[in-house]
This record gives sequence, C-alpha cells and structure tokens, in this order.
Amino acid sequence: MEIELMKNLANATSYKYKGFGVFTTLLTLGSVLGMMGVAEGAVFNATFNSTVFQNDGVDGGFGVGDTFLATVALDNGGSSVESQTWQVSEVLSITFNFGNGAHVTTFDNTIDSGGGNFATDSSGVLTSVPNWGNFNASDDVISTNSSQTPSQWVLNGGNSIYFTESFANSVAINNEENTIVASSWNIAPSVTTPEPSLMLGLIGFGAVLLSGKGKPKK
Repeated sequence: MEIELMKNLANATSYKYKGFGVFTTLLTLGSVLGMMGVAEGAVFNATFNSTVFQNDGVDGGFGVGDTFLATVALDNGGSSVESQTWQVSEVLSITFNFGNGAHVTTFDNTIDSGGGNFATDSSGVLTSVPNWGNFNASDDVISTNSSQTPSQWVLNGGNSIYFTESFANSVAINNEENTIVASSWNIAPSVTTPEPSLMLGLIGFGAVLLSGKGKPKK
C-alpha cells in the first residue's frame, strides 16, 4: 500500500506546467491523508467510566475509588457514527481497565449471556446498549497484564463485573446499574496512528518538492 501511494504522488509531479505539479502533489497528499482518516475511522469505541467500589483479591494494586474504564471496540463496516447499529458479531474486543492501567484485560467478542446491541440516533448519540456477559471467559482473553487468569465478566447492571480464577476474585464498581443505560456510555472514533514510515515518506517527499529540488518535468 505504501509503495502504491508513493507512486501516485510521484505521478502527480509529471505535469508540463511548472508549479502545477507541486500543487497537484499537495492536493494528492491531502487526499491520501484524508482517505487514511476515513479508513481508520471505521472502528468506534463505546466507553463506560466509573470507579471501583470493592476489589476482592484481583491483582494489580488498585482499590476503592480507583478508576474503571470499559471499552468496547466496534466495527460494522461503516465510517459514520450516525444512525448505526453494532451487533455482537461486529465487536472487535471488550477491555476492562482498572486503576488507569494497573490491571487491564481485553476479551474477544464471545458472549454467553444477555442480549441487545449498541445503536445510535441520527446525531450519533447512543440510544441502546447491550446487556452482555461471558461466564466462561478464560479461553477468550486476547491480552492481560495480570498474573491471574481472567475468567468471567458481565455488563448487565450488576455490582460485580469482573472475576479472575473462576470467581475466586472479583471487582465491583460504583453506579453498576448504569452499565445498561445508554446515556451513561460514550462513543467516538478509535484514535489510531498511521504507519510512521509512510508518514515520514510523504512529509519528506513534499518537502523536497517545495524546496525546488524536485521540479516537475517540462
């Protein structure tokens, strides 16, 4: 992909009239970056924030009053957040983050209890959130910084939402009833960074043209 983009930029400099090649290159560069932004914007993160009510044995050193953030990464193939619906099959991952990174586990989209989906209105505001859980999640862990085995999780309005070592340890949060209230969630495009090599190449290419060292062909 990087090679093809650079070829397109190079072709833009071959116009006959001096100066027009530079303009076209900058226009092409803007278009490329714009398309990159659209492509990356297809993934949206639905987030729920709260604080820890009780930590009963889960490692990481976090405790009462520390932060809790649930992030559900969604991709239904669209590039807009307005008037959208995301089913379970369109969930990329579900992340539980306690104590601002003290204990973080990301699960896949395996759900074995509850139902519903994420949906937005024409303004991009969430109008529906699911009631989901996975009571056999130990095999569905994508990543974790815990030395324990994450085993269960729920976002169903209940107090205890996360467990390790087959229910031996658990975390409860405040305002747990709001995990199934749409107005308590936010949704926004996932923030990603383009490949550094591509960005540096594009910037360097444009700098050469603007300096006059890459004059268009006559």
